[in-house]
Amino acid sequence: MADDPLRMMSSEFDLWGVKFEHRFRGSGHIEIRWQVSPYKPVRSHIVAKTPSDHRWFLNERARIRQLFRQDGLTLKEEVKKQPQPVQIPQPVGKLEKALQIPQPVETDRELLRSLRTDIADLTDLVLHLTMRLDQLVATPGAPVAAPAVEPAPPAVEAPAKKQQPFRGVDIVSCMSDGWNSIEAIAKAADIPIKIAHRKLYYLQRKGVLETSKGRCRRKLNLELVTRRKDVPKPMRRNRSFAGEA
Repeated sequence: MADDPLRMMSSEFDLWGVKFEHRFRGSGHIEIRWQVSPYKPVRSHIVAKTPSDHRWFLNERARIRQLFRQDGLTLKEEVKKQPQPVQIPQPVGKLEKALQIPQPVETDRELLRSLRTDIADLTDLVLHLTMRLDQLVATPGAPVAAPAVEPAPPAVEAPAKKQQPFRGVDIVSCMSDGWNSIEAIAKAADIPIKIAHRKLYYLQRKGVLETSKGRCRRKLNLELVTRRKDVPKPMRRNRSFAGEA
């Protein structure tokens, strides 16, 4: 029949959910036109009027499906279900195990017993306060016993600062007027060489000593001598008068 190719193509388009238009050309072949979306180009395909054999439909369907895939369509039957990840049961922690332990439920008898105990304690406390209040009212001048206060712990004294044994040694007085070596100064002051080196370094920073080639001596204090104002200046001799004389 002449409408068999059109009917079979219509079933294929219905499977993909695409609408199409057709027209018969002068040669009798069928031209099919469709557009997947307004943003896609218009496609066209020509189907023979008289099929040759049973393979024509398979070839035409393969060509149309190729055009559909180029436009971004996918057949529902071709969509494979993604395998869901297998959920591995995680080990139960200690906290979850502790929360799963059933909590003990107190019965009505136990609740009533605890309530009676609390009421008895409260009654004893009220009676004790009432008796104490009666005693204070009966003897208004009686001194009220002050609450016992625990004595404060004794204050811990800070340990005394250990004084250095060579702190009071005057190392400058043990030096001679000339250059002195560190060994000679330490021997004269009767202190270790290490302590003598520290003291000499401190005095050098203060400007009391001067060092040269591992030796040291006391720094000389040179004072600038100024002329006194009450002393008259010497008179200069005039050369002209000296020549006349």
